[in-house]
Amino acid sequence: MGSSLVEYWKQRDAVVGGRCLPTANSRVSFAAADRNLDDAARAYSSITPFDILLFPQYTGYVTSKPAVTFRDQYGPWAVIAGASEGTGSAFAHSLARRGLSCVLVAWAGPLAEVAEEIRTQYGVECVTANIDLSATDAFDRILDATGGREIGLYVANAGSDRFGSRYLDHDVEDWLGLLAMNVSTTMRACHHFGRQMRARRRGGLLIVNSGACYGGGSFLATYTGCKGFLLNFAEGLWSELRPYGVDVLTMVLSMTRTPMFLRLLTEKGVPEPAGLASPMDVVEQALERLPHGPVHNWGLADDEGGYAVTSAAGRRARVLAIDASSKRIYGD
Repeated sequence: MGSSLVEYWKQRDAVVGGRCLPTANSRVSFAAADRNLDDAARAYSSITPFDILLFPQYTGYVTSKPAVTFRDQYGPWAVIAGASEGTGSAFAHSLARRGLSCVLVAWAGPLAEVAEEIRTQYGVECVTANIDLSATDAFDRILDATGGREIGLYVANAGSDRFGSRYLDHDVEDWLGLLAMNVSTTMRACHHFGRQMRARRRGGLLIVNSGACYGGGSFLATYTGCKGFLLNFAEGLWSELRPYGVDVLTMVLSMTRTPMFLRLLTEKGVPEPAGLASPMDVVEQALERLPHGPVHNWGLADDEGGYAVTSAAGRRARVLAIDASSKRIYGD
């Protein structure tokens, strides 16, 4: 394939059936290329027109087309792992409001109540499954719960550290359970549902993350290790799946006013900090940024580093550069 981005876009547009990604005003896709690569038209990124100004090292072809609905891209069913309260419950409501039926998964909490709210308020189907997401058979049970339904969106929302302990002061089996919930179960789910989405050339994988992904610290050794893995895992999946019309985002949260976090504060005798993020605000931003992966940092603009040090736009550019470099060795 030659280096013409316009010709590349026309070829890709035919392959993926004319699907474009949304911005605030229209569904826009940007075919981006590094000038130094002969086949760089293969490397494209979904960005807004403003983003074009941020990356003078990329040149591209922009086109607007009629909108594809949220349900068309991510439906008809979503699985939400960790759905009983907080951001999980907010995801259920936001997705149902957008017309998606939901499979709600959680180990504890008011899961049945959330499901009934979903059915009553939005008129969509909703099924539940009480599953320990740290168990070795967690994904097998998730798969049983889906019952062969077509899953267009998988939300990995479980993974909080409820222990609040130094690594050596707590039983290692609990840390391994935290690892399994964050990493093993998420990997299995993304592998299974991601393959189906790739075959259909649409869908989304949304991995809820924490600012802890950017570095370790006391009381957080296992937690930060898990979240750092999820950051890099999501970036790699985004790079692999974007040519197939499948969106991947890891949504990096700061302190959020979830019931679990409030319980931890109470247990530790710490007053509630000011300025906690609202779960619904976090979820709405995550769904808005889902087509523009691989990373979004809550409360920060796309080109702003802040607590993340490197901006989401900077990490996106880095992933594209690594992707192009890897293809020199492994091919397409």
